[in-house]
Amino acid sequence: MRLLRILYAYFAVTSLAGYCQSSARLGEVQEPPELAGEPKKFTPPSKAMKQFAEAFPKDDKNIEQVRTGRDKLTKLLQENPDYSDGFLTRALFNRCMLGGDGTEEILKDIDRAISTHATQKFPWAYESLADRYSFKAKVEFDTEQYQQAMDDLETAMRQNIENAAAIFNSGGTKPDATSPNACIWSLSNLDFLVQKFPKDYRTQLFRGLYFKFFCSVLCEVL
Repeated sequence: MRLLRILYAYFAVTSLAGYCQSSARLGEVQEPPELAGEPKKFTPPSKAMKQFAEAFPKDDKNIEQVRTGRDKLTKLLQENPDYSDGFLTRALFNRCMLGGDGTEEILKDIDRAISTHATQKFPWAYESLADRYSFKAKVEFDTEQYQQAMDDLETAMRQNIENAAAIFNSGGTKPDATSPNACIWSLSNLDFLVQKFPKDYRTQLFRGLYFKFFCSVLCEVL
């Protein structure tokens, strides 16, 4: 899943950033302007960010590890009620890894992730709200709240028009006939919306964007 891979990569980079900076110069090699001068001082991750990283299970298919991570996130969020990424991650754990039926609580976490995004004190794993709205729309779709799903998917699309094709949380190389995971949009989901709302132009637009995500450079030429 693209959302979880982004989070894993983000905290891996954060943890290793300090080791990647060196005071060594390049000798007689002329450095590009962006690398010139003394290296920037590494700012270690905050205690909260370390706790956030520690909440991720080593094996995301190990239910007990995921539950333990979710409990750590809950404690972290009690201490940091404006941690937008934390609320989103707890919702991802519950929905994507645990297959939870607690739809109401999952939607509450996503809403908190949206409402606290602007006030989060720590660096964001996601600068845009697109992933949050798309995730919310998928939960709504799965619970037959189709009109709400359409509206939130449109909101996700409008967050970053230039990258709108990436809102479906797919990490695959070709369209999925059916969703491999409850958090991933599939072609059958979008086909259903086209049939459900045949007069709403957005359904065709969403499906077109979905295909565009998998399109090669040849598609751009065509």
